[in-house]
Amino acid sequence: MSLLDTASLIVTPNGYKEGKLYSVIPSDGSGDLSVTRATTATRINSASLVELVPYNVIRYSQEFDNASWSYYQATITPNVITAPDGTMTGDRLNQATGTGGNVVYSNETLSTGNITLSAYLKLGTGSFGAVSLYDGSWKNGYFNLTTGAVHYTDPGVTASIQDAGNGWWRCIITINSVSNSVTTNVGHVLNTGEFGYIWGAQLVEGSTAKDYQKTETRLNIPRLDYSNGTCPSLLVEPQRTNAVTYSEFFSTANGYNYQNASQSGSSIVSPSGLLAYGITSTTSANDFHRYYKTLGGRSGVNTTTIFAKKGTSRYLGLGVNQNGSTGNNNVVVFDLQDGVIASNTYGVTASIENFGNDWYRLVHTFDYGTGGTYADICVHNTGTSTYTINAFQTFDSPSSPTTIYVWGLQMEVGSYATSYIPTTSASVTRNADLVTKTSATALIGQTEGTLFVDAYITGKDSSNGSILFATDKVSSGALIRIIYTSTNALRFDVFDGSSFQCLISAGAYNVGDRVKVAGGYKNNDFVMYVNGTQIGTDTSGSVPATDTANINTSIYGDTNGSFVNAAALWKTRLTNTQLAQLTTI
Repeated sequence: MSLLDTASLIVTPNGYKEGKLYSVIPSDGSGDLSVTRATTATRINSASLVELVPYNVIRYSQEFDNASWSYYQATITPNVITAPDGTMTGDRLNQATGTGGNVVYSNETLSTGNITLSAYLKLGTGSFGAVSLYDGSWKNGYFNLTTGAVHYTDPGVTASIQDAGNGWWRCIITINSVSNSVTTNVGHVLNTGEFGYIWGAQLVEGSTAKDYQKTETRLNIPRLDYSNGTCPSLLVEPQRTNAVTYSEFFSTANGYNYQNASQSGSSIVSPSGLLAYGITSTTSANDFHRYYKTLGGRSGVNTTTIFAKKGTSRYLGLGVNQNGSTGNNNVVVFDLQDGVIASNTYGVTASIENFGNDWYRLVHTFDYGTGGTYADICVHNTGTSTYTINAFQTFDSPSSPTTIYVWGLQMEVGSYATSYIPTTSASVTRNADLVTKTSATALIGQTEGTLFVDAYITGKDSSNGSILFATDKVSSGALIRIIYTSTNALRFDVFDGSSFQCLISAGAYNVGDRVKVAGGYKNNDFVMYVNGTQIGTDTSGSVPATDTANINTSIYGDTNGSFVNAAALWKTRLTNTQLAQLTTI
């Protein structure tokens, strides 16, 4: 029997459904953790693209009797036929009043640009299916469900139909939307007394129909992120808000300003798989070549990020203003060819992250102090790796226009960058990821035990530090936890509600580090191991009872950012030899 077989709980980025992360051990569902976020978020998918979670923005995508759907000349009889996935979840759409389009519809919000709507339709007693989008005008696609052919499309609509087996057809339309608020229609063209079958509606960004993804409220799906390789990690992050509106659409109509530069579309694919914008400088000498976005007042530490790719220029400068008073004296110049910081004259906290396909995410952290009435985010197209600034003047004089490509601008309160939060006409808040198992007394060692977590550190928000993995008891304030502290140390501590019974720490560890941490506990016998090495022991203290297991938080809050590869519990204090084996990378 292996060491892992003796665990009482093992959680990995394995199976999941909306609101649930399945445990590997136990496998009967008694160890499954609930997942709560209540907002859309993004992840890096297995194709290394930034992707919405979930990418299907339709709610209750196969429950057409849910209140999220409305009806036009139709009624729904739910769960009457075998669906394409083999479950008895196919619904019957019945003609109610009127003839022609008999549909269910919903209102959804997503970025403008290419969007794709699909639904599975099956012939009943009518001949044609309908899939339509409204973004200020109707864009319709009609499908012959007898022959499996596209019957008709409105101008501007691209349509296709796929055989899904057993009489089902996946009917697909793509449009270039001019509005981020769209109405989706799926259904049949029916005469009096006729009906047809529907299942699995999906609306996604882009011009390609993705694999169908079932949704309910669609806001609590765990994020399995592939940033660190071919195997996913569970991405858990604190609440953050992107204050930049129209974070992907850099036109003057969306509040962006250009100085000796211009914005244009491009054929360059962005990190999301959609198209990026080009920013082209003029040849004006001794002046800025930039675009900028003015925000409301900012205070404290803020982190600005943008995705960028070299064009005919390889350098991009990123900086911020506070009421114009800082004079842009915090510009960091990034080399988009070599993927390094080319110039950081002012000692700004900054970094550059390779996103593949010559795209980089540029990170700039700035302290606004007590705040100001407005802030500018300035993105400079510079032809050189040096960027001399004096009273708002740059001395970059390109001999011919140069272009860089940009996508996904973000400013968030915090000292490190979190995952990208797309916006349109308003700022957007992504809630904290909370992954919790309540009523877990049977899984947690009450008088002795072991906590283990394998994670990549992404940052910390609280001055007290950030939880990686913890067990606690709300009623008494007790907890046993592994924490990434404000001083960049890792700590294992045990708190009985009034005082620490164990406090062992090790440091320093940096953002991006992979750590395997274990804490063994028993009355007067506590130990901590990190990456195969014993960090410290504590031989005086008692063990409090706990009943809840948490990834990313505890009863005292302190949410963190991390990529979790595994978390586990044992109801015994493992031996030091076992702890060394468990934590060795």
